[in-house]
Amino acid sequence: MHGVYRYPVEARVCFDEGFEQAVKNLVESFSTAEPRPMLDIWKDGDNYTVELTEGSAQ
Repeated sequence: MHGVYRYPVEARVCFDEGFEQAVKNLVESFSTAEPRPMLDIWKDGDNYTVELTEGSAQ
């Protein structure tokens, strides 16, 4: 990302799903942020790769 973007969580969050779904739900909560963060998750066995990038304005 170019620049410094912050996406503060101003409320307590708790997810009962697994790691992958929890991360997706958390990023989705920023759907109205500018720029909107976009998420890619790859799973390889027990390991995850998470890439958070700047998305386009919606």
